[in-house]
Amino acid sequence: MRNWLGQNALLILFALCKLGLHLFANTRYGFHRDEFLYLAQGKHPAWGYIEVPPFVSWMAGLAWLGDAELWLVRLLPTIAGVIAVVLIGWTVRRLGGSAWAQALAMMGPLIAPAFLRTHMLFQPVAFNQLWWLVAAVLVVELIRSQRAACWYGLAVVAGLGMLTKYSIAFWLIGLAGGLLLSPQRKKWLNTPHPWLAALLALLLWLPNLWWQVQHRWPVLAHMEELRRTQLAYVKPVDFLSGQVLMLFAAFLIAFPGLLYLLFGRRARSYRPLGIAFLLMLTTILALSGKTYYSLGGYLILFAFGGLVLDQWLPSPRWKGLFAAALIAISSVVLPYALPVLPLDRMVDYGDYMTDHFGLSGPLVWEDGRQYALPQDYADMCGWDEMAERVGRLYQSLPEAVQDSCSIFGGSYGHAGALNYYGPEWDLPEALSFNGSFVLWAPQRVDFTWQIIVEDRKYDSPQPYFLHERLVDSVRHPLARDPGYIYLRHHPRIPVDSAWHILLEQARKRYEGLGGAKRF
Repeated sequence: MRNWLGQNALLILFALCKLGLHLFANTRYGFHRDEFLYLAQGKHPAWGYIEVPPFVSWMAGLAWLGDAELWLVRLLPTIAGVIAVVLIGWTVRRLGGSAWAQALAMMGPLIAPAFLRTHMLFQPVAFNQLWWLVAAVLVVELIRSQRAACWYGLAVVAGLGMLTKYSIAFWLIGLAGGLLLSPQRKKWLNTPHPWLAALLALLLWLPNLWWQVQHRWPVLAHMEELRRTQLAYVKPVDFLSGQVLMLFAAFLIAFPGLLYLLFGRRARSYRPLGIAFLLMLTTILALSGKTYYSLGGYLILFAFGGLVLDQWLPSPRWKGLFAAALIAISSVVLPYALPVLPLDRMVDYGDYMTDHFGLSGPLVWEDGRQYALPQDYADMCGWDEMAERVGRLYQSLPEAVQDSCSIFGGSYGHAGALNYYGPEWDLPEALSFNGSFVLWAPQRVDFTWQIIVEDRKYDSPQPYFLHERLVDSVRHPLARDPGYIYLRHHPRIPVDSAWHILLEQARKRYEGLGGAKRF
């Protein structure tokens, strides 16, 4: 045992640093709106959802075993990040790298702002990135050992990756292209293992693929909506500059790793990984993908970056100075990546960095305007307050009215937050026509009163109820969503028939191929 601890002391140290940093910061602010969606999916198990495949719902199911407390929910992506750190260091050691090489490589996920953020938020991204890294490590092992088992390991990772987030297809295409350009391709393709592995990967993905077929390919509708509302505005220059900005100082580890893979003589055997990265990056750029879509590919670059930096830096002193400089530079942007500061101090920090150094980029939201907080932080504010205000309104109603009152969220964030905090106020299940909530919305309803929460004020009275009034809203000064709370009663038309029409219209929006209803 003592010998094992000695051999792995460096890996354990970096793993503990990663874990400790996230345990300190993960619960400073509240849940993010997207986390409510994935937690809701955990309560409705299926082989697919409108936004994502099922893997994150499996993780949500684990979280619900512990009542889905914030620290536990956030711990799951953090564990994925810790595993990534250890796997990077292990890979460097496997390739003969020194302790310095391992340390420099493992610094990547510890200091890169994008990885700090993704390893905090409960989203499919952290798990997806881990599959990217495991796939790359298996390619390293395949090249090193030529073991047939590596092909089947890749198949399992590919299948699980497609059950986590479809963007892993970019990486799998890149890896396939890199391996096909390898001098060893004929040797590999003349064996049954790559072909059987591809079949195994397809079989693992098949339940979700069949779910997409049954539901008329909602992934296509989701992609079209992204293309129309977000991807159409992605400019190549912004995409390429974003590759540097999302890594910040850690780019000085990843980029040498890419150069080493592409041009280094000692890394010639592993050149398929460098080619895979370029193919992946080019594909995402050609499809106007978001900057962070490529993030998972950088994890293996950290490993090779550690190896080559250990060769380039002439002495332990220079290596120490380089590491210290990376940490110092990264500390400047750490508050933008992880909520290490209280909200009021974060606002002051953002103002100070904007006024004195012109660092306003992290405060610019997707609408192009600058705000007091990064968008993800603002998305973590006000949800518990919204649920409390809805709960107090609901409890103020006579008992007979409560029995005939429905709760409705205009977005999955509203509905998800109301369902998470609702039991404290004995709220009925909140329904919504947004996102995957349409999958489990009931076909028939019966109510005469309704509390509805929207992110905007109505421009004119709605046609469904005789009486409607704005009762309350979220008052958190930093919340992104104002959470306007309306109370409606005395329907103008039969509720059940109107509900059925609206539900069918909502589901139709998420059909990628149209045709007969399959929801």
